[in-house]
Amino acid sequence: MASDTPERDRRATRRVIATITVLVVVGVIVAILLDHGIGLTKGIPKGLNDPIRAALVLVVGGAISIVLERKLLKAPQTPSSPLHRMTSLRFGMRLMLYLAILLALLAAFGVGLSSLVFGGAFVTVIIGMAGQTLFGNLLAGIGIVFFHPFQIGEHISFVTDQYPMMSSTFPHESGRPGYRGTVVDMNLMYTHLFTDDGVAMMVPNGIIIQAAIENLSRIQALQVRLRFDVDMTLAADVLTARAQAALRDLGSKVRAEVVDIGLESYGVAVQVLASADANPDQIRHQMALRLLPILIELKQSARSEG
Repeated sequence: MASDTPERDRRATRRVIATITVLVVVGVIVAILLDHGIGLTKGIPKGLNDPIRAALVLVVGGAISIVLERKLLKAPQTPSSPLHRMTSLRFGMRLMLYLAILLALLAAFGVGLSSLVFGGAFVTVIIGMAGQTLFGNLLAGIGIVFFHPFQIGEHISFVTDQYPMMSSTFPHESGRPGYRGTVVDMNLMYTHLFTDDGVAMMVPNGIIIQAAIENLSRIQALQVRLRFDVDMTLAADVLTARAQAALRDLGSKVRAEVVDIGLESYGVAVQVLASADANPDQIRHQMALRLLPILIELKQSARSEG
């Protein structure tokens, strides 16, 4: 079954290329008929040629865009897929397609490339767009593709103060306002993620490029930390020694240490260095399950001695 996947991907790619070729050929033929006034286009007034050509460009370009998005760029990401993790190719194809549609649309109205580039109107438009969100997201997307802090299919966490998170009332250590998820796509404006909560999230490229990005798919090991407060009557040396012994099999390195002292309690932090593919929530759950009986036993022992 797995051996059929590469051939199925190749057939799908060939069908997409054939469909695009047919659309382009049809568009060229219709454009030639408009220019020479042949067949059904013979009675069309000359003044309507440019709007018709522009509409033709939009129709053909839109059809090509739909075919690419539905059949190729939105294809399931599998290790055998020719577009697996090829973020640059996907982004570049979209950019070139929309740029080609724009230039063809302008050409349909008789606007040449030289006049477009060197005309004062073009410079004014670029300066006006430079401060706009859309143009900023486009440039940010190009920057992400060029510096590739992540690829499609990778698990990342991005930290930004522009999307603050609600603080928890339960006692815990300070945390970063981070959002975790798997990158499923990146277009000219947005980076698409499926968060660890199972929610589809679309983040503007301008936010992503300004954020601190943690690429969780490229880490070598995962450090899981659990902090809790302990009654002052419990012996710290006994607790930390037993905690390390109880958690030894959860990772390659385990540390339990006192991190702060209060009037009636002291804080203990336990760290486990687990494998990169481990689930931090599951590791933390196992840590809590093993530490709770130790705390209960030491507390009961302290009461009996008192």
